[in-house]
Amino acid sequence: MRMPMIISLPGVVARGAVCDHAVGVVDLPPTFFALAGAPTPWAMHGHDLTPILKNPQAEWDHPVMLEHFRWEFGSQTDRGTTGDASMGGVSWWISLRQGRYKYVRTLDSDEIEELYDVVGEPDEQTNLALQTDRRTILADYRQRMLRELERTHAGLLKNLPEPRMDR
Repeated sequence: MRMPMIISLPGVVARGAVCDHAVGVVDLPPTFFALAGAPTPWAMHGHDLTPILKNPQAEWDHPVMLEHFRWEFGSQTDRGTTGDASMGGVSWWISLRQGRYKYVRTLDSDEIEELYDVVGEPDEQTNLALQTDRRTILADYRQRMLRELERTHAGLLKNLPEPRMDR
């Protein structure tokens, strides 16, 4: 998903500037706390955006992680797999966007990972995870996702199904 985020805060946010870094909704609460000069009340999944609000060209090495767990949240997702899909549900998935690539992992043991070049092919029609010459990038993004799940203390980390490797 690509949605514009427009923020106006005279004297803090760079006026008329455009930032090309991917960010997510979870980044807003830590940003609001930082702008208010208050500490976050607990560890939050997002990142304080003030460095790139002040300088949109600043280095930004934080990934954006999105997930779909249907109607389950928090510890309900610790089992790490979709569960009963007979209820007509869509499989659980997690995606990580950082830099030029987006990695998607469906939490079913029979699903193939996905890797897309969102800069070179914004419509995401070619799954690069299926190409043998992209295995190094695939392994790198798989590790990035695991690090982000670890950083956010995701209970499902210990129960993730292994990605299908029969390509």
